[in-house]
Amino acid sequence: MMLHTFQHNGLSLQYYDNQQEGPVIVFQHGLTGNHLQTRGTFTDGNYRLITLNCRGHGDSDLGPLAELSISTFADDVIALLDHLQLRSASVAGISMGAAICAVLIARYPGRINSATLVRPAFHRKRAPEIQQVHCLVANYIEFYGPEVGLKHFKETESYETLARKSADNVNSLVAMFAMDPARVVPLLKMIGMGDPCFDAKAIRQAGIPLRVIGTFYDEIHPVRKAEIIRLDLGIASVDIAYPKILNRDRYNQDVTAVIKSNLV
Repeated sequence: MMLHTFQHNGLSLQYYDNQQEGPVIVFQHGLTGNHLQTRGTFTDGNYRLITLNCRGHGDSDLGPLAELSISTFADDVIALLDHLQLRSASVAGISMGAAICAVLIARYPGRINSATLVRPAFHRKRAPEIQQVHCLVANYIEFYGPEVGLKHFKETESYETLARKSADNVNSLVAMFAMDPARVVPLLKMIGMGDPCFDAKAIRQAGIPLRVIGTFYDEIHPVRKAEIIRLDLGIASVDIAYPKILNRDRYNQDVTAVIKSNLV
């Protein structure tokens, strides 16, 4: 079995571990994603791939709503490393997972060997404009219920714009209406409006190898956000992955190659 659970702060948290003998990579999923996202993106089976299904994701307990945050999720990752008796690891993360990685570097620099931020969306400010559509989705689910809420969401300018510019983003948002409202609504609101805890000074001082990956045709994770983060952290350049919407396999190969090249 590659899926396991461990107990942390009274909660049952699920994680994926392929238990391979190769180098370890802890790869964190995006908001409302899970280990299937990271498994599908990192395609080299010769590495030990570990993903914590964050609270409320996969079969991990949701826990107290007030504790749902990028900061808490980062602490949970460290608890998983402790559970697995891993003193340190290289990390990567997609979107929210990238924000988790940023907190890990700043807060636990001695535990992180290297980090790859994939399609980052969170930076210094709460509620980034490009993430506010998640709160909109939460409101439609909460106020109208999933079925009627989806119908009304499809009538919004936000939906129309994203459908025109990034079909992949729209598909992800539509999928949220099929999730358990008791879990997805608080997650979208608390993470979407919460403090990303991005400490650029501490990240730079950690001095670990850093890469940031962007891709085109992605309005929720625009290359311009990756570029802003690159400049803030002093990274030489943004690695560009082939657009997922045009060729998912090629996108996965590009992301896998960058993560592997950055492992320590």
